[in-house]
Amino acid sequence: MINQRVSELRNQMKAHGISCYIVPSFDAHQSEYVSDYFKSREWICGFTGSAGTAVITEYKARLWTDGRYHTQAETQLSDTPFELVKQGLPGEPTIAEWLGDNLYEGAVISFDGKCYSQSAFEQLLQQTKSKAFDFKIDLDLIDSLWTERPAFPMGRVIDFKLEYAGQSRTEKIERVRETMKKNAADAFILPNLDDIAWLLNIRGEDIQYCPFVISYVIITLDEVKLYVHSEKLDDEVKNSLKADRIDLLDYDSIFMDLDGMNHKKVIYDKHQISASLVGALPETVIHIDKGDEITKFKAVKSKEEIANIRNSQIKDGIALIYFLEWLYSEVKSGSITELDVADQLEKFRREQPLSMGPSFNTIAGYGENAAMMHYGATKDNHAVLKEKGFLLFDSGGQYLDGTTDITRTVALGELTDEERVDYTLTLKSHIGLSKAVFLKGTCGPHLDILARKPMWDAGLDYKCGTGHGLGYVLSVHEGPHTIRCNQNDVELEKGMLITNEPGVYKPGRHGVRIENTLLVVEDRVTEFGEFFKFETISYCPIDTVPLVMDLLTEAELEWINDYHDKVNRHLSPMLEGSTLELLDKLTRRI
Repeated sequence: MINQRVSELRNQMKAHGISCYIVPSFDAHQSEYVSDYFKSREWICGFTGSAGTAVITEYKARLWTDGRYHTQAETQLSDTPFELVKQGLPGEPTIAEWLGDNLYEGAVISFDGKCYSQSAFEQLLQQTKSKAFDFKIDLDLIDSLWTERPAFPMGRVIDFKLEYAGQSRTEKIERVRETMKKNAADAFILPNLDDIAWLLNIRGEDIQYCPFVISYVIITLDEVKLYVHSEKLDDEVKNSLKADRIDLLDYDSIFMDLDGMNHKKVIYDKHQISASLVGALPETVIHIDKGDEITKFKAVKSKEEIANIRNSQIKDGIALIYFLEWLYSEVKSGSITELDVADQLEKFRREQPLSMGPSFNTIAGYGENAAMMHYGATKDNHAVLKEKGFLLFDSGGQYLDGTTDITRTVALGELTDEERVDYTLTLKSHIGLSKAVFLKGTCGPHLDILARKPMWDAGLDYKCGTGHGLGYVLSVHEGPHTIRCNQNDVELEKGMLITNEPGVYKPGRHGVRIENTLLVVEDRVTEFGEFFKFETISYCPIDTVPLVMDLLTEAELEWINDYHDKVNRHLSPMLEGSTLELLDKLTRRI
């Protein structure tokens, strides 16, 4: 099937005089997770991971993806024309380098500019300028071939009430206008869906797991325009938005409005805006690339948001205890699968108040499947759990009062010495970051070594970041801050959420990951400055059965016991009977 699709695409390329066609992972808003309508890259190559870029020429087909997905991609690309390029590894070419080596000077390269960011386009132009390639960025060649393409998402728009939002949309809009005034800007173009949802206090149903509304926003000093399909809004939502002076326009009409911005000073984030939107602006526009201000605003949670988040984390912990009780009981049957794990995690979360469902596709990996960082079990490919080895489950929930993301690895029975050591090193790495105290002005990469040192001391590493920001009833991955080896100059600020998730991944053997969510809080002020620390706000026992006690220090044992005391205090008031007994057992001091 993939072979036929590639052949048909090449026929389309030939008809349009195209030498190379690029298919990215993104939608028209550069979203990490996209609706089925925008999964063109998955359709053309069969790779289902959330990140990757397919490149097709007349005779070759390649897929670039990062270390999270190398094992998964190797499996899914077998028996297809696509070869995997392991992005980020030494010796592997970038897309621009590969194009320069494989295409003749002046070759025509094409992609759908609505789904390609302006920053990526500029980088591609710069890195290939010596070959004088010709770019056509207005062709969606996949659309003409994908005869059973899913419908464009038309989920309803939800008015996110002030009791959950914590701050009104008019207050947030004024913050944006202050930024515009500082930059003497006439307009602020906002294409990214999480920023739009946060700014206008709306949520939606257009993307699975992410409560977003597919839309655009343009803010001026006296107007706010929301470009959205009108069918998505009921009268109550329309009236609420109009009462706050939000003008409602047709989704596609933004291109016409951009074309009319002659001689305007326009703010946008070139990493978030599409090449097509920038291309629609007149040549007389003055471009200001400071559109990440809203992303920075929403990264620092308000006191109201933090209070709600704490509540959602406790509910999530309750759901996980019920799940663990089910797991330890049912695994003895020898019949439950990774699919059952995902189903039960969702079931117990949906039973909690204000639940909106999962925050991402659950990763439930047993044994060697857990070595794939973003593994997803399917009806055709899943494992049956046995009373030995590890089960890794990475999951989260969306609630009206918060978004959660947590990973646990649990022993189902007999373990090898290697599994026990890798598990213990993972927990040591997790604790190393959890205990961090750092000076105001510190960036995430400055702290990454605290998690990696126990791994590196043992000759191990993990080919992904250590932590990512977490949205508030938004995306489970949120910038601009991260904790990873890569350079990131965004300072960690009080009120930011970030995950802590080191791991060990050994293809063909096992995978281990332990993840909690951290909140940046004040530590103390001294003559040398203001210091911050992390508060762990995820509440679920960490399995102590696999631990090699001789590898743990007294301070690490104290951290484990203190954490389990906290988990017990937060969860026990809502539990009783056998579930409470299990909580007490799993959190007993070691």
